[in-house]
Amino acid sequence: LSVVASVTDELVADPTRCTEPRWWAGSDGRGEVVAAFMHTPPRHLHIALATPVQARGLASLLADGHDTLPGVGGLRDPTEAFAEEWVSRTGVTATVSMEIGRFDLPVRPHLPFEVPGGFRVATAADTALVDEWHQRFYEAIDGPGALASPLDQHIASGRLGVRGAR
Repeated sequence: LSVVASVTDELVADPTRCTEPRWWAGSDGRGEVVAAFMHTPPRHLHIALATPVQARGLASLLADGHDTLPGVGGLRDPTEAFAEEWVSRTGVTATVSMEIGRFDLPVRPHLPFEVPGGFRVATAADTALVDEWHQRFYEAIDGPGALASPLDQHIASGRLGVRGAR
């Protein structure tokens, strides 16, 4: 859900970041949210939380509504279920373009050196550094040549933090 929360926060701060963003949520009988989906064109639909059955349900709803999507990503099982349903209803083909795993470390990692300072709000002096980090992350996720947007507006609004002394 952190992707949905952070992207939503970005869009509240800057509604021009994408056109026609959409979110879907599913709830149980008690009103608790049990499924969360987001589409911020031109990005892929993101499945943050869902069962395969819930993902198939959204795929059928969107396909029957003749929506178009560039792709889908998120948790493996519901993403695969969404893709299977989408392919069966639209006749398009699907291929896996990227797999990112996450790891459960058995113990908290040990940093072999001390990082001076603590968390602080980033300042304009940090812009080059955080833009470089952001660019490297963006290329690691989207591939070489992908261009990350600058973070200067996030820094100016106090929405970005770093750890270290200044």
